[in-house]
Amino acid sequence: MAQLGARFHGMEEVKGSNPFRSTKSHLLFVPIQRYDYRKIMSTAVSLKSIVDALQGVSDEYPSFLDLDSGEVITVSSEMLSAAEESEEGEEPDLLDWERDLYEAAKRVVHAERCLALPTQFDIHEWEIMADFVDSLEPGRIKQELADAIQGRGAFRHFKEALRRHNRQPAWYAFREEALREIAIEWCRDNEVAWS
Repeated sequence: MAQLGARFHGMEEVKGSNPFRSTKSHLLFVPIQRYDYRKIMSTAVSLKSIVDALQGVSDEYPSFLDLDSGEVITVSSEMLSAAEESEEGEEPDLLDWERDLYEAAKRVVHAERCLALPTQFDIHEWEIMADFVDSLEPGRIKQELADAIQGRGAFRHFKEALRRHNRQPAWYAFREEALREIAIEWCRDNEVAWS
């Protein structure tokens, strides 16, 4: 299958019958449109803005990259739902401070030029914590942090242990570097230029 993927770069597998049918399987290869975002975006996206968005990622506040402006947009799921459900020209009853957020949500929902940034499920915060613990020198602090990330309340116990041992600055630096690596991988996977 990997050889077929290399020969049919930019094509997607679908089931059915077609002259592109492989003799070895029932899979077809139908061309799909792929964008080279580096050519489409007029400017490189700020990697720092992606990392900053990943710092506060949650289900309630997903983040997106606007491919036209290079802007990272973070907007509530509630506002995205309101933008999705609204008819053309219709605007829900909003407070003044919500209008800009609603406009951003409409841009995300109705434009095909926004890419979702990694979610909390893509980031795997627990694995980042485990990698941090593994990076520490053997000893009592490492063991206490390793114990803290096991079982229920792992995130809270981990943060309490970091505070007790004054390891928060090291953790924040480690976490930021891990998020930076995730952001770089996301940019590469989506062919987005960054600076």
